[in-house]
Amino acid sequence: MLTEKLRGKEVKIVKDIEKLSEDILGGNFLAIDPASKSAGYALFSKGELVESGSIEAPEGPIAVRLDYMRGELTKLIGRKSIGAVAVEKVRSHTGHVFLTWSAGTLVSATKSPKVIEITTTMWKKNIDPKKYLKSDEQDAIEIGRFVVTIAKELKG
Repeated sequence: MLTEKLRGKEVKIVKDIEKLSEDILGGNFLAIDPASKSAGYALFSKGELVESGSIEAPEGPIAVRLDYMRGELTKLIGRKSIGAVAVEKVRSHTGHVFLTWSAGTLVSATKSPKVIEITTTMWKKNIDPKKYLKSDEQDAIEIGRFVVTIAKELKG
């Protein structure tokens, strides 16, 4: 089981996933891989991947790029109600502040009050490195799969 591989602070995130498992497995759940020039997204419905992609921002100042990505994500979501959001945790001493701004901007587009931050090391425990090809879209899919896998394991 994947939950057996997790340690330390990761256990707290598992508890957060458990609290949101009905939203994750019973409705629309969105996973986001934030960035300041492009961002990946993966939309799950009832625990199944239904749509994914990346949003490429135009060249220009950070405010223009983030506004564009927020608008595009808002269009993609449409009238769907997003029960919960998982976003890659980008807040650290090594992460650029634009990544933090991107995460906040994209999460705000979902209008979901239920947000989980997932560290890179956590979701990478759920992938097959031989099949993994780095991209914003693939990262969002893997973040979402990680959260769905944990929610299913906890549900039993």
